[in-house]
Parts: sequence; structure tokens; C-alpha cells
Amino acid sequence: MKLERLKEIVDTTVGMDISVKKRLRHVVYYRYIYFKIAREELIGLTTDVIGASLNRDHSTVIHGLKKIEHELKYNKEIEKLYVSIKNKVHSELHNDVVSDLTGLEYDNFITSLKEGYEKQILDLTYQVSLLTKESTKPQNRLLESIKQLNDSDIAEFTKTRLTPYVNMLKSRVKPKVIHEVRGAILER
Repeated sequence: MKLERLKEIVDTTVGMDISVKKRLRHVVYYRYIYFKIAREELIGLTTDVIGASLNRDHSTVIHGLKKIEHELKYNKEIEKLYVSIKNKVHSELHNDVVSDLTGLEYDNFITSLKEGYEKQILDLTYQVSLLTKESTKPQNRLLESIKQLNDSDIAEFTKTRLTPYVNMLKSRVKPKVIHEVRGAILER
């Protein structure tokens, strides 16, 4: 796959030409997605080459690669678009590879893909189990402590500690959200 084809995929998916000289936020994010996928999928390309494909310089590509990481973490729409484009690129890349394979090579290719995905699934399952154990440790200790109390102690705890605490949580004032800061003036 070449950069021109990647650009076509991104342009088609977002419904516009990402090489236009506009600095609108959504257009800039589309370019950042293009930079990230080009860097990840088209191995060996320099930031100069990637930038030149959209009439940008290497520093724009480097900046975009840094910024897109933050956006993918906190902006679900951008993440969804990125995953969609990346899946399209993946399917094309694998179709190019698969079309040149013989029967045995194809079987080996599919087996290696399957093993890779199975390993990723096992790794993720292990990470989830670790996180689950870690998140339940404090709750388990609390439950064990509560089980050791008698009924009168639990009733006293509920009346003197738990009920006031719950009421305090309900009455908390939500923090004020500042929507945007421009210079020294705060705006909503």
C-alpha cells in the first residue's frame, strides 16, 4: 500500500480532502489520524515523506503524532474514526499479501494470525483478571471486617458513621467547570 492509497481511504471515510490548507480542528485531527496510520502501517517512511504527501513538513507530522495520542485517549469520536480507518487499511494490506500466497503459505499465514490474536486475547484476559483482583481487594477486606462484627455493632456503625457519611456525599457541591480559557479572561 502506498501513501496515495492511504490518503484516498482517509479522504473517502471523512468525506473531504485532508490536504486542504485549513486549520479547522476536525480537519487537523483527520490529518493526525493519517499521520499515525502511515507511521504504523507503512513501515520505513520518514516523517518528511509522510508530511510531503500532504504538503506539510516533518515537524507537523511529529506534532500530530504526539497530539493524536491524547485525542485517542479522551475523544471517543476520533478514536472511533481512527479504528474504522485502520480496519479498512488492514483489510487492504492483508488482501494484498494474501492474494500472492499459495495454498500452504495461505494456511501458514492464517495460522500465524490466529496464534497472534489468541496470544493477545490471553494477555488481555490476564490483565483483566489482575485488575479485577486489585480492585476487589479493599472491598473484600471491608466485607471480612464487617462479617466479624455483631448485629448491634453494625447497627451502631450505620447510625453513627455510615448514615452521616452518605448524607454528606449527597449534599456535596459539584465543582465549577471552566469551559474555556482565553488569555486572562474566563468565558463559558
